[in-house]
Amino acid sequence: MVRNTTEKEIEKIIQRTQNASESTEKKWHNYQTTLLEDSEEILRRKKTSRKDWISDDTWGRIGNRKEIKGKLLHANNETKKK
Repeated sequence: MVRNTTEKEIEKIIQRTQNASESTEKKWHNYQTTLLEDSEEILRRKKTSRKDWISDDTWGRIGNRKEIKGKLLHANNETKKK
């Protein structure tokens, strides 16, 4: 099914880009943009939503651990200074 649709779209692209009065660069640009646009339309990917791999609770615990660790390091530095 996709192959038949793709072949038809390519034929349409070729017909649209066969204007004899245009330069080769312009023809190539038209061909390239048309091909990209049509292929994106035909072969578009389904967007899937991803589940967060770390929950909000876990992020909270990570934050608490960082705070405690920071306090311990600060306390150790203070005792070393004295």
